[in-house]
Amino acid sequence: MKLVFLSDLHYGNYATLEGDGPFTNADHEKLAQEVHDLKPDILLVAGDCAETCIDIANMKRFLEIYKNPHGVSICIPGNHDMWIPQHGEGSSMTADEKYAWFYSEAKAAGWIGLKDEPFEKDGVWIVGNCGWYDFSTIDPEFMRSGTQGPRDATWYERWRDWSDYGWMKLDRGQTKSKTPMLDFCKARMAELEASLAKVPAKADRKALVFMTHIVGFERLQAWFRRPDQYRAYMGNVEIGKMAAKAEADVYYCGHTHREMKFELGNMRCINNGSGYGHGSKRYDVIELGDK
Repeated sequence: MKLVFLSDLHYGNYATLEGDGPFTNADHEKLAQEVHDLKPDILLVAGDCAETCIDIANMKRFLEIYKNPHGVSICIPGNHDMWIPQHGEGSSMTADEKYAWFYSEAKAAGWIGLKDEPFEKDGVWIVGNCGWYDFSTIDPEFMRSGTQGPRDATWYERWRDWSDYGWMKLDRGQTKSKTPMLDFCKARMAELEASLAKVPAKADRKALVFMTHIVGFERLQAWFRRPDQYRAYMGNVEIGKMAAKAEADVYYCGHTHREMKFELGNMRCINNGSGYGHGSKRYDVIELGDK
């Protein structure tokens, strides 16, 4: 069985933070065709599919262009998929509503959106959702720096420079009108647990693929500049513990825009590493054979 993984396609985003120029709509058409030419049995996209905060129609275009004509299409949302337009259609949604909207759009377009139910094909099981950061991968250097008092999860939940709070309409802790960050995280983790609970034991399956957007292992997370507030918002080590306990064959994520790989026993652990700009997108092909 041939699986092709992508992440951080950011359809509709023309930023050039990585790469040698903007990744245009024509570039997306070319990349999608390149992937389709591989004839994957299952195509998987690990979040940050489209910039719907720029134009909510970007999601529909992403789903049309990248849908696998040779087999199954699976996706999960990333943090950018839950960013909310500041004006116009979709601007009144909350993060929870945008999360539900993502799955509704995917289903209507013939995709499978992983959330709290596993997908199974010929003995290969796939679980996942966006996951969420819980501040467990904060850079220790940043923990020791500065003079602003205790550096705990509550303090990081209120950090004002991180875009997710404003763009997702999440609560920093000052009000009770929106979903608090850590409550949002707990809900996503509960969904992952519910999905894993439905997967048979290792002896009764051919393979298990575990996919999140947020990074589940420290070793898949690049060290950013120091002192660094952003590292806190990249990972959640509890995700990695779930994957290891379930004895997954493949763990796949995105989010950091930095490619990293390692093997943990028999589990291949991969961070896709795609960035925003031209020349920075990449994909991984994994073939799962019969036991």
